[in-house]
Amino acid sequence: MLFTGDTDGLEEVFAAYLREPEHMDRIVTEAYLVVQSERCFHDGVRVPEDVFTMIRAWAEREKKPEFLPVICQIALTKRFSEKRLLSAADTELAEQMLDSLYKQGLLFAYMKKLGRFMPLPAELADKTLIEYRGDADVSTEIGFRILPQEKDKPMTFTEMPHVFRGIYVKPVLLFADEKLEYEVRTVSGKTVETVDHGWVSLNAEAEPRENRFTHLNRILAESSDMSGEDWRDELLAFGREDVLLKEYFNVH
Repeated sequence: MLFTGDTDGLEEVFAAYLREPEHMDRIVTEAYLVVQSERCFHDGVRVPEDVFTMIRAWAEREKKPEFLPVICQIALTKRFSEKRLLSAADTELAEQMLDSLYKQGLLFAYMKKLGRFMPLPAELADKTLIEYRGDADVSTEIGFRILPQEKDKPMTFTEMPHVFRGIYVKPVLLFADEKLEYEVRTVSGKTVETVDHGWVSLNAEAEPRENRFTHLNRILAESSDMSGEDWRDELLAFGREDVLLKEYFNVH
């Protein structure tokens, strides 16, 4: 069943398998966890919580969580991102796995939610991630514009980065009061088809705490309630901590 792709009744069969520990085989158990991780992440199937408990136990046994199959690391960190609270042990494990995935160039939208529990790499913490799930073998492009300043500007389309098994992710930098309009399209020969489109705005309340752009967005959002001198002082203080100030504001 695990090696044929037939997953009907998989949980029941595996539960029966666990009732006979003398016949248990590590390879079979790990294959089960890989299949369930695939179903959870790729197919959106709700799998039993014991799957994640067993992946955690597997990581503890290996001592180095990055040695687990990538799909298991993805499934577990996604599950962590959905929780309201994480234990210290789970936070440490999530951080190790996130670091491993990030170093492999694997960025997914769910990872932003992990910023509630730990500092994130700058590319995750500072940017909004647009994610599209399609076909890895089909050329996929994304076009976008920042509103309101680019409302009269036509979208310029570029190749959308393919991250993992048909999942495409484009990181985009947004500031307070900005809205991003985007369109995803596939290109096959002369056929161009729009497969996704929408708008994204920055939700500061959902952003990780350890995020320099959250800080900057708060300054921008509060600027109307501050005197010009107070606003300038806080902006300059921010600039002393972050060279990005010189790139986005003409403050000397």
